[in-house]
Amino acid sequence: MLAPATPARVALAKKGPKNPKTAVKKPAVIKAASVAGERFSDPSYSTEWSRQQFMARTGFRGAGQSRKFRWGTDEEFPTMAAAKKAVEQWVQDRADPKPPFANLQKRP
Repeated sequence: MLAPATPARVALAKKGPKNPKTAVKKPAVIKAASVAGERFSDPSYSTEWSRQQFMARTGFRGAGQSRKFRWGTDEEFPTMAAAKKAVEQWVQDRADPKPPFANLQKRP
């Protein structure tokens, strides 16, 4: 059974934590530009050894921006090498292409 809500308890609840350093902070707000389709990182992948998979990310935020590449006997790829080849191609396909002649310097 809960203790009755006395005026002293209500005032204590409204006051907040005793030590503000240990208080739980609200999460930071995501900038609207990053949600609106702006890339926040390059496409990448990482290995999850315990799950026997590669996790690939496009670099954009939101649902559908990552894909798993599992390997094993009953999985999409029979070997880790086949999964790695596929994930590297997937990441390369989503990388920003460099504009033509990007490496050329202007004449003085």
